[in-house]
Amino acid sequence: RACLGPPKALLRYNHLNTLNWMDAIDGGIMGKRIREYDWENSPIGIPLAKWPQSLLSTVTTVLLTRFPCLMFWGEHFVAIYNDAYIPIFSKKHPWVLGKAGNVAWSEVWDVIGPLLKGVVSGCKATWHENQHLALERNAYLEECYFTWSYSPVLIEDQSVGGVLTIITETTMRVLGERRLLNLREMGMVTTRLQTVDDACLSVANVQQKHPADVPFSLIYISDPNNPETFSLKGITSLDPSSKAAPSRISRDNSPWDIATPLSSRQIHVQSDLVALFGTLPSWQWPESTTSAAIIPVYMSEKEDAIGFLILGISPRREFSSDYQGFFELILQQFTTALSMAQTFEQEKRRAETLAAMDKAKTVFFNNVSHEFRTPLTLIIGPLEDSLYDQMDPLSHKQRTRQILVHRNALRLLKLVNTLLDFSRIEAGHVNAHFEPIDVSSLTGELTEVFRSTIEKAGLNYVVNIDTIPELVYLDKEMWEKIVFNLISNAFKFTLKGSIEISLKNQGNSFRFSVKDSGVGIPETELPRMFERFHRIEGGGGRSYEGTGIGLALTQELIHLHKGVIQVESVKDQGTTFHVEMPTGISHLTEKNTKKAESNPSEIPKKSKLGIAFVEEASRWLPQSPAREHVQVETQVEVENPEKAQVNEISTGSLAPGNRRILLAEDNVDMREYVLSILSENWIVDWVSDGLQAYQSITKKDGQLPDLILSDVMMPNMDGFQLVQAVRTNPRLKLIPIILLSARAGEEAKIEGLKSGADDYLVKPFAAKELVARVNTHLELGRLRLQLDKQVEERTKELMVTNQNLQVEIQERRLAEKLLRRSEERYKTLTTVAPAGIFHTDLDDRTTFVNSRWCHVSGFSMEKILEEGWSAHVEEEYKEPLELLWRLCRQEQRVFNLEFKYVRANGDLLWILGHAVPDKDKDGNIQGYVGTLVDFTERKRLERERLEAIELAEENQQKRAQDAEDHRRSQEFFTDLICHEIRNPLNGIQNNLDFLLECTASRNFKLKSLPKGPTVDEILSTQSQERESMDAIRICANYQKLVTDDVLVISRLRSNQLKLNEVAFDPKTAINSVIKVFDTQIASKGIAVYTYFPSFDTSLIGDPDRLRQVLTNLMSSSCGLVEHAPVKKIVFQLEIMSTSQVESELRISVSTTGSGMTQEEIANLFTRFSQGTYQFGGSGLGLCICKSLIELMGGIFEITSSTEGTIFKFSIKCSKVGAQVVEQPILPLLPSFASNLLVLVVEDNVVNQKVVQRHLTKASIRCEIANNGVQALNALQKTTVPFDLILMDIEMPEMNGLEATRLIRLKELQSEIKIPIIGLSGNARQEHVEAALAVGMNEYIIKPYTRENLLNVITKYLRDT
Repeated sequence: RACLGPPKALLRYNHLNTLNWMDAIDGGIMGKRIREYDWENSPIGIPLAKWPQSLLSTVTTVLLTRFPCLMFWGEHFVAIYNDAYIPIFSKKHPWVLGKAGNVAWSEVWDVIGPLLKGVVSGCKATWHENQHLALERNAYLEECYFTWSYSPVLIEDQSVGGVLTIITETTMRVLGERRLLNLREMGMVTTRLQTVDDACLSVANVQQKHPADVPFSLIYISDPNNPETFSLKGITSLDPSSKAAPSRISRDNSPWDIATPLSSRQIHVQSDLVALFGTLPSWQWPESTTSAAIIPVYMSEKEDAIGFLILGISPRREFSSDYQGFFELILQQFTTALSMAQTFEQEKRRAETLAAMDKAKTVFFNNVSHEFRTPLTLIIGPLEDSLYDQMDPLSHKQRTRQILVHRNALRLLKLVNTLLDFSRIEAGHVNAHFEPIDVSSLTGELTEVFRSTIEKAGLNYVVNIDTIPELVYLDKEMWEKIVFNLISNAFKFTLKGSIEISLKNQGNSFRFSVKDSGVGIPETELPRMFERFHRIEGGGGRSYEGTGIGLALTQELIHLHKGVIQVESVKDQGTTFHVEMPTGISHLTEKNTKKAESNPSEIPKKSKLGIAFVEEASRWLPQSPAREHVQVETQVEVENPEKAQVNEISTGSLAPGNRRILLAEDNVDMREYVLSILSENWIVDWVSDGLQAYQSITKKDGQLPDLILSDVMMPNMDGFQLVQAVRTNPRLKLIPIILLSARAGEEAKIEGLKSGADDYLVKPFAAKELVARVNTHLELGRLRLQLDKQVEERTKELMVTNQNLQVEIQERRLAEKLLRRSEERYKTLTTVAPAGIFHTDLDDRTTFVNSRWCHVSGFSMEKILEEGWSAHVEEEYKEPLELLWRLCRQEQRVFNLEFKYVRANGDLLWILGHAVPDKDKDGNIQGYVGTLVDFTERKRLERERLEAIELAEENQQKRAQDAEDHRRSQEFFTDLICHEIRNPLNGIQNNLDFLLECTASRNFKLKSLPKGPTVDEILSTQSQERESMDAIRICANYQKLVTDDVLVISRLRSNQLKLNEVAFDPKTAINSVIKVFDTQIASKGIAVYTYFPSFDTSLIGDPDRLRQVLTNLMSSSCGLVEHAPVKKIVFQLEIMSTSQVESELRISVSTTGSGMTQEEIANLFTRFSQGTYQFGGSGLGLCICKSLIELMGGIFEITSSTEGTIFKFSIKCSKVGAQVVEQPILPLLPSFASNLLVLVVEDNVVNQKVVQRHLTKASIRCEIANNGVQALNALQKTTVPFDLILMDIEMPEMNGLEATRLIRLKELQSEIKIPIIGLSGNARQEHVEAALAVGMNEYIIKPYTRENLLNVITKYLRDT
C-alpha cells in the first residue's frame, strides 16, 4: 500500500495536534483520570492542555503499555501511572495520582529517593532485581519484592525531565521459592526418622532456619496414656519458659484456643497473642507477631487429633489462601514424618515381640524336652527289662503289646531329642566335638543301615562312596543325624523307582548327595524347605507323620560344620539334596577339635539312632513285620481269644461278630493296636489312607462295611475328605463314621462332627471306650437302616392305599416348601439387598426395617422401630415428606421422593424413598412396604460430572471461539489478499482495455497515412503488441480466477458459503464464460461449440456459482486441448424436469486430447493437486467445482479416454413461470450525460484514473475524493448536486461504509437520495450485504469492465 498512499496510523498522527489528546489514545481507567485531574493545582503546576510534547509522548507511552509503568515527573517526582500499576498501589489508588514522590511512597522514599535523584543527575538508567520494599499499601507494612528499572526521560532541551519506571512485582515468586526451600528441607529430614520425638525435633529444626514465614512454632503431641492431654515436643524462636509455650495443654486448660480446631478439624487463626503473651518473635521485623495458626494433626479422617502445630504468622504478610496452603503443606510433611516414625516404632516393637516369642518358644521346647526325657527313661528302662527278662518271660500276647509300647517310646524319645537339639542350636548351647574320621567308611556303614528296609519296599538302592584320602573332622553323632535324616526323608517320599547315595571327593571339600525318584517338591515350596515346622500340604508320601523340623535341624548341623546344603527338585520326578563339607582343620576352632591320632575313631556297627530311624521307616511299609499275613482290604480272623482278656475289654452286650468294620490308619503301630482291640469281636478290614478306603467301599462287587473307623491326618485323602465323599454318595451316606485324631480340644471335636462324622475320638483313648463307641454306632447304624427300610416300606403302602391323600400331602409339602423358600428368599433379599427396606402397618407404625438401613442410618433397629423410618429426615425436607406420605396413604398410591437424611453421626445422606401399598389377596391394603436407597455417592458423582461437563463445555466453547477466531483471521487474511490482488487487477484490466482501444485507433490512423518506412515499421509490430496485450489479459483473467477460487475455498472450509438463488438463463451464463476466454481461445486456435436445446422455461439457481464452475472447467479444458492435434471444446446443455417445481440442469464439457488415467482423475479432486498432465494451474479449480456442484445439490463426473476428456455435472434448480430475457441497457446520450456529475471516492490513484477515464469516455463529469472524510466535505461544499457516487469500501481516515452511513443520515432531512455504488475487491457475500445494509444501491466487485461499470451507472442515472 506504500505506493497507494500513507498508512492510516500516519494520517491519524498528522491530526494529533488538532484532536483532543485523550481522544486520540485508549488510555483506559488512568487515561480518563489523567484527563479529569486538576494538574494546574498539582506539583506539576500547568494544565493538561499546555503540557510539553515530551511529557505528552511519555504519558502516551505509559498509558499504552500493558506492563506496569510509573513515571516520576519534574523536580517533585510527581507520580503518573497506568492501569497495570494500580494493583501495586492497591488501596492508595487513586489518591496517589499527581502526588509528589515522597508523599506517594513515603514509607520507602529513603530507599528509592536517592536512586531517583541519581538517575536525574547522572542521566543513566538503573536496574534492581527482587529488591525488598516494605510498602504500606493495605493499611499495614507489607513485605514486598520488586524488579524494576529507572530510565531518564529527556525533554525538549535534552535535560532530564522525569524518570520512567517499568516494574514487575516478584513478591509471590520470592516467597514461593523461600517456602519451597522450607518444604524441601522438611522432605529431606523426614526420610530418616525412627521415633515421633525425632519427627517433632526434625521439623522444629527446619522451621528454626526459616523464621521469615514461620516466626515461631510449637509442636504438641498427645500423651499415649491420656489422649486428651498434649505435650510439647518441639519449639522454635520461643523461650521454653514463655507463657506461650506451656509444656502440657488440654482442651480445658490451655492459653491457646485448641478447642475450636478440635471441633472444626480445620486450621484456626488466633489473633490476640500480644494481649495474651506479650511481645513475640517476628524474624527481623521490629513489630511483634500478633497472630498464629493452630493446626490440628490427624493421621486419618476417623481418628482423633494426635497433636497440634502452632505456627506464627509473619506480621508483614496477610494470612491469605497462599499462606494457608503453605501451612497445609507443612502439615502434610509433618504428618508424613509422624507416619514414618510410627511405622518404624511399630515395626521395631513387632520385631522385639517376635524375638521375645521366639526366645520363649525355644526355652519352652528346651524345658519340655528335658521334662519328657525323665518319664521316657522310666518307661523305656522297665520295658526293656521286662522284654529281656529270661527268668520271668512274658506271654506272646503281652510281649507283642510291650514291643509296641517300646517301639513308640523310642520314637517319642527320638522326637524329644530332635526338639532338644534344635532348641540348643538356636540358643547357641550346642558344643560340637570334631574329631578326625574316615568319612568314606563311616558314611558307607550308615547308608547300609537302610538297605534292607529300602529294598523290601521294592526300591533300587544305589550307593557310590568315593575314598576321601584326607581325614575329615566331623562330629560323629551329628553326621549320623545328617545322613539318617536325608535318607529317611528320601525313603518317605519315594514310592517307586530308586534312591541313590553318593560321596564325591572335591579336593578341599567333599559332597554327599541323596537323590530319589519320588514325588518331588513344587517350585514354590523350594525356598521354604529348611524352615522350622514347615510341611508341604498334599505331599503324597508314605505317611503324614512328622514334625517339620528334620530338614531344619539337618541344615543347622551342617552349618556347624561350616558346610552348605542345597536342594534340587522337579515335581513328580524326584529330589536331590547336596551336602558340601570342607576337609582339613583350618575352618574349625582349636577348642572343639580333637587332634589326629594314628588310628581314627572306630566306626560303630549299628547305633541306637540308626535303629530308631530304620524302625520308624519300616512302619511305613505296606505290610507290617508283626502281622505280615494281614493284607490290604483282607479279612482279619479272630485268633483263639482268651476269654478273660476279651471280657476285660468288651464288657456289656456287643453287636454280633459278623459285623464288618473298615479301619483307615496310616500309622502301622496304631493300626495294629486298633486291630488287636476290634478284631476279637468283629470282622475288620484295614487300609492305610482315605483314598484306599473310599476305593474299597465303592467297588461294584464289594461288601459295604457296617462302620468306618478313620484317622484324620492321612496322606492322599484325609479323614475329613473321606467323610465328605461318603456323605455325598447316596449309596454310602447311612454308614456310621467315627474319626480318630490326635487333635484335642472342643474346636477340633466340633470341626469333626460338623464335617459329617457320627463320633470323634481323641488320641490317646481307652480300649473300652473305643469298643463301647464302636458297638453303640453299629447298633445305631443297624437301627437307622431298619428305620429307613420301614419308612420306605410304609411310604410305599401309603402311596398304594391312598394315592389322593399322598397327592394332597405332596401339594401341601410343596406349598409349605415354597412358602418357606419364599420366606427365606424374602429374608435373604432383605438381608443382602443393597437398599434399606421398611414396612409400616395401617396405623403408620414402622413394623420392620432390614439390617442394611440400620447400617446406612447408623441407628439401631430398636430405635428405628420405636421412632419410625422417617424420624431423622433433615428439617428442610421433613414437612414436604410428611405431606406427600400422608397424601399417598390417603389415595393409596405409590410414594416417591428424594430427600436428605441425618445419620446418627450427624452426616447428611441423600436418600431415594420409594414405597408401594402392601395388599392382601383380596386387595385390602395392609400397610406400605418401601425401599430407602443411599445415593449420596451418586449425587456427588453427578455433581462432579456436571462440573466436568460444564468445564468441558467451557473448554469446548473456548476451543470453538479459538477456532472461530482462527477462522476469522484466515478469512481476514483471505479478504486482504483478494482485495489487494483485485485492486491492481482492476487497474490492469481497465488500462489494458484502454490500451487496446488506443492501439486500435492508432493503427487505424496509420493505415490511412501514406506508406513509408516508419509507418510500415510501426504496423509490423501490431501483431506482437496484440499478442503481448492478449497475454496480459490471459494472466489477469487467470489471476482473477485464482482469487475467486481462494475465496470460495475459504468459505467452503468454514461452511460459510451461501447460495444466492435468482432467475437466470443457463445459455447466457455459458456464453459469458466463453467470452471471458476469447483471447486465450483465439491465441491457441481452439474451436468452441455449444449445443443448446430450445426451452421456454428459465431456472432459479445461483448463476455466479455456476459461472465459477464453468470458468474452472473452461480453464482446465484449454489446458487439456493445448497439445491435441485437433483442438476442440464442446459445451452441451440439457434440462430434465424432475417434478412440477424442480428441474435438473445437466452440462457437459468435452475436450479432445490424450486423456487421463483413473489415478490422475482421482487426484484432480484433491486440493492443490494438478494430476500428471502439464498445463499449469493452482490445483484448486476442479476441487472447487466438485464442492460447489455438491453444494447446489448435484453430482460431478469425469470420464477420459485416449480420444479426450468429458466433464459432466448436474445441479438441481427450481422452475420459473417465464423465460428470463436480459434486456440490453442502452447507453446515455452524450447531451444528457454531459449534464451529469459523479463523485468518485477512491484512495487508489490508479483506480481513480481508471474510473475517471471511463466516465470521461461516456461524457460524464466527475470529481475525486481520496477518502470518506473528503467525500463528506465535497458533498457539503458543492454548489452543483452530485447525481451519483462511486464509493470505494476500504479507505483510510473513513471507509466507504461509514461515509455511506453518514450520507444517508444527512439525507433524512431532505427528499433527495443520491444513488451510491460500492466498489471493492472483497467478494464475500457478507461484505456485499453489509454495504447494502448501510444504504448503498449496488455493489461492484473489482476487477470490473468498463461495460459493467457504465451499465450500472446508466441504470441509476437514467432513473435520475
